[in-house]
Amino acid sequence: MGNEIFVFGLGHLGSFLLKENQNYAMYTILGTKTKSDEHAIPYRLGESLPPGIKAKYKAVVFSFPPKDGYENFLIECDKFFDIETPWIFISSTSAEDYNFFLASLEKKLKKFGRKLAIVRPGGLVDEIRHPKGFFKNKDELTGCETPINLVHTRDVARAILHIIDKGLYGESYNLVSDDHPTKKEFYGIWLGENFRMNPEGSNPERIIDNSKIKSTGFQFKYPQIEAFFRS
Repeated sequence: MGNEIFVFGLGHLGSFLLKENQNYAMYTILGTKTKSDEHAIPYRLGESLPPGIKAKYKAVVFSFPPKDGYENFLIECDKFFDIETPWIFISSTSAEDYNFFLASLEKKLKKFGRKLAIVRPGGLVDEIRHPKGFFKNKDELTGCETPINLVHTRDVARAILHIIDKGLYGESYNLVSDDHPTKKEFYGIWLGENFRMNPEGSNPERIIDNSKIKSTGFQFKYPQIEAFFRS
């Protein structure tokens, strides 16, 4: 299998994965984008698998956003890739409660009987996806008393490499920072005085547990996401 990783959907998270990998030069990372570049070949979900991909890799990462055709695509990949090639599926913490589409994909994947790790990030934030821009052109924050469950994109990239490096398959890992201020407390610093804070639909108990990934020896670089963005 060598040290090659193939990533379906080498987008925003993929760019952090490439950068983080450069720090250690552990693996060769290739993948797909809508347009080709030095790291990616062109591919769109729904097309036949692109020529040139191999049946065996150190790991295959699935990082497409959820959309129609994803399940059929996974079935096609199950037929193509060697059974010993481990898979990492990028899901979301929302699969635990209200994202039934991702939950059904996770269930389908587990039936394949492969080496599989499911990664469930919270909302991705970083210097590019800065939270101050999340409510542009809006004037109300609904569910403002719900705790945030966010994670720095770099920590997600680091966790993926950690899972591959340590062979941590057969589990699902939630990736969120340790702190959980309310949406009102966190986003309020960037919202104007006239921005409406609406508590309707708030769920004060929704705090995602990240202990499983930390039990493997993984340490978050950005465990206090609020402090990072306030600094």
